[in-house]
Amino acid sequence: MPSLGDDPMVLKVIAVVYGLWFVQAALDPGFYDTTAHTVSATLALGGLIALFDHAFRLHLLTAIIWRVFAVIYLADGLVHAVPTAKRLIETQRYDVLVGAAAMSFVFQFPMLYSLIRLSFRSALSGDTGPARLATR
Repeated sequence: MPSLGDDPMVLKVIAVVYGLWFVQAALDPGFYDTTAHTVSATLALGGLIALFDHAFRLHLLTAIIWRVFAVIYLADGLVHAVPTAKRLIETQRYDVLVGAAAMSFVFQFPMLYSLIRLSFRSALSGDTGPARLATR
């Protein structure tokens, strides 16, 4: 059975499904009702772009840009996860914490995987992002 990185069709299907979910979520006013939600939605859009870039091999940006974005993306996730986890630990709701962490990991994994692959694939292959498209 091929792994996630070996089968581009699996990533393409995941990217399209996530894209449709993002569009549906963006139509909900609660998706961007506060500044924090707007920032997270913008970063989620960047993660979705990374997923599409990796799945469809678009080579939109250079490795350093993807690395910087990956750090920002992870930092935003931690900003939201740490206070919630602290509250759940204080109230001894470990079952909820484990379930929320597992669900978050499952749904964030394709975007994080794509960000990591884009960060290192570009650096190892000598890919220069948009300049590569100009030489095709």
